[in-house]
Amino acid sequence: MALFDWLRARGMTRLTVLQDWRQNAFEVYAVREWDESARWSEYPEKDPALPKARVRSLDASRLLGDAALQNGLADVLDLMRLGRHERLDLAYEPARDIRFIAAVHSTGLGPGAGGLRRHERREPLVRVIADILNLARGMSFKCAAAGIAHGGSKLGVHGPLPAVGQEEDYYAFLGYCIDRSGTFTGPDMGFSLEDADRIRRYTRNIVGGTAESGSSGATGRTAAYGVALSVEEALKFQDGIGSVEERHIAVQGLGLLGQPLADYLVRWGARLTVSDILPEAVARFRESLPGRLLPCVQAVPPEEILSVSCDILAPCALGGVIARASLPGLRCGMILGGANNQLRAGNEAEEIALARELASRDIVFMPDWIVNAGGVIHGKLEHTLGPEFDPEEALEMAARTCVANTRLVLERSLIEQSPPLEVAYRLFGEAIYGEAGE
Repeated sequence: MALFDWLRARGMTRLTVLQDWRQNAFEVYAVREWDESARWSEYPEKDPALPKARVRSLDASRLLGDAALQNGLADVLDLMRLGRHERLDLAYEPARDIRFIAAVHSTGLGPGAGGLRRHERREPLVRVIADILNLARGMSFKCAAAGIAHGGSKLGVHGPLPAVGQEEDYYAFLGYCIDRSGTFTGPDMGFSLEDADRIRRYTRNIVGGTAESGSSGATGRTAAYGVALSVEEALKFQDGIGSVEERHIAVQGLGLLGQPLADYLVRWGARLTVSDILPEAVARFRESLPGRLLPCVQAVPPEEILSVSCDILAPCALGGVIARASLPGLRCGMILGGANNQLRAGNEAEEIALARELASRDIVFMPDWIVNAGGVIHGKLEHTLGPEFDPEEALEMAARTCVANTRLVLERSLIEQSPPLEVAYRLFGEAIYGEAGE
C-alpha cells in the first residue's frame, strides 16, 4: 500500500519519520491535524489545523506493527538510513487530494533550505521520495560549501496543479506545509514564478517569484553565473588559460538555469551545442541572440546531447542523466553543469563509485553542488533582506564562492589523486555530520 493511500485509509493527514542515524534509530508517527472542512484560503490569519486537544494520533508501537505501513516504508527507511536523513514528512489533504512531501536531510548548520518541485502522479511514489531525499542531501552540501547557515531540505508535490476553483486552497495549503516544514524554498521543476507568487500570499518562506510580487525573480541566472565562472576556473586549472573562447561546450536543458548559462558562455566566445526536450526553448534561445552569434550555436535532439564530442558537458535539466549505462557513449573531457544530482545514484557511496568510473575514462566530474551554489546564495539573501535585497550582491557572492570552491576541489583532487566529488565530500562532510558521521 502506498503511503498516501495508507494515510487516507487510516483517516490520518500527516506521517512523520524521524531518524537518529548515529544510533540507527527511527521514530514514526501519524496524526490527523485537519479535516475536510478546513478552509485553507484563510491561512495564515486562521490556522485550519484542528485544536490540539482534538488532534488524533497513532502511537509508534501500533504503527510499527502495521504490516501495510511497513511494506510502504521499507524502501524509504533504507534510503533514509543510507543517506543519513533526519526527517521525512508526508502531508495529505483528503478533500482536495493534495500530496505534499518534505525531506530534511540535516539541520546541523541551521534550518533547511531547498526548492519546491512537482512530480506527476504517474511516477511511483518511492521514486519521487528517493529524488526528494537525494536533492535534500545535495542541498546540505551546497549550503555547507556556500558558507550559508542552513541545512539541506527539499519539498515536493506528488500530483497535478490545482483544478479550476481550487487554486486558492491549493496554494494556501502549500504555504501552510512550507511553514510547517521549518524550511525556506523557491520554485523548482513543475512550478513557475507565477505559482511562487500565489504561494507567497500565504507564507514568507518562499523566494523566486515575479517582480510584481516583490520578489527579485528566478534564482537561475545567479546560479548560471556561478556555473559559467566555474567553467572558466576549471579550464584555467587545466591549461592555465581559463577562457571559454573557442571551447566546445554542450548544454543540456535551456530552462531557468540552462538558458542564462548558455547565454553567458556564447557571449564569452564559446562554441555551443544545445538541446532541450521543448523545441520552443531552443528556438527562444536562438532568437534572443544577436545574429553574429548564431553560427556559434548548434542544436541537436535531446537523445544525442550526451554523446556530443566536446570539452565540457553541462547538464542543466533533470537529475540522474549520468548513469553507468551511459558512460561508454560520453565523449567529453569534463562534466560541469547546473543540474542537481547529475549522477544516477542513491547515496554518497554510489555517487563516488560512479565518479571513479568516470575518472577511469579520463572524464572529470565536478560536483553540481560546488558550482551551482549561486541559486541558494541568491535565495538566502532575498529571504533575509527582503525589499533591501540587491541581486548584484548575490552575483558577487556567487562568483567568489563558486570560483574559490572549484579551485580548492580541483587542487585537492590533484594532490590526493581522487575524483573531485570524493574530495568535496571529505572537505564539507565533517561540517554536516561531524566526526561521528565519518
